This record gives sequence, C-alpha cells and structure tokens, in this order.
Amino acid sequence: TGKHVLIVEDIIDTGLTLGYLIRHLEARNPEGINICTLLDRSIRRIVPLPINFTGFDIPDVFVVGYG
Repeated sequence: TGKHVLIVEDIIDTGLTLGYLIRHLEARNPEGINICTLLDRSIRRIVPLPINFTGFDIPDVFVVGYG
C-alpha cells in the first residue's frame, strides 16, 4: 500500500500474464505501477498494457539470447 512498483521484464508478448500481475498488484493500492521491458512484441498484444520503458520493439519472430 502506497509504494511505487517497477516491473522489469525481459520480453512482453500477449500481455496476459503481466495483465494478471497488474490486476493483482492494483488490489494492494500501490502509489504507482511502472513497466520496463527489454523486448516488446507489441504486434501480438492481446491485453493493452501501459509500458513505460521499452528497449526494442520486435517483430513476431522467435528470439534467442545468450546471457
């Protein structure tokens, strides 16, 4: 309650899981929720999300990364 929340994601696709998480967090009355993602595959988005910080918007292709 009353705290700022920053969700950091590697990749956001349909937004279903993140949408669920946001609804769960909003029930706890945070001061604010911000979303940061490295990769955003917005073309596949089903659930509209307020993404505040995006590294790269990518097409609908399979992505492989080596940490």
